[in-house]
Amino acid sequence: MADHIDAITEERGKRYGSPLDHFSCTGLMFGIWYKRYIKHNRPQQPVDPHAEAAFLHAVHMIFDKLARAASDPLYRDNWDDIEGYVRCLKTFMPFPKQPSALDLEGPPV
Repeated sequence: MADHIDAITEERGKRYGSPLDHFSCTGLMFGIWYKRYIKHNRPQQPVDPHAEAAFLHAVHMIFDKLARAASDPLYRDNWDDIEGYVRCLKTFMPFPKQPSALDLEGPPV
């Protein structure tokens, strides 16, 4: 089992660099975002604590994948994971209805 974990750790290190660099990049991005989130949004928009915890986890994982993508931007799996996290959080967050480009009337341009 240890050999399997060692192989995974070695492969990740080659692709993304040291865990310290990767984790600190993720943590710094999330920390900056979270301070702004608390300051500008959270007090005005109370949400279910369970949904908010899931939302924060999804956002953190998106930053984790962005930190990985910074080391290997052409590795598609990171971008697919980001898309997956966004799709998941859209299933439970109470986003207000906003018009999208698909809602616009008129002939396509």
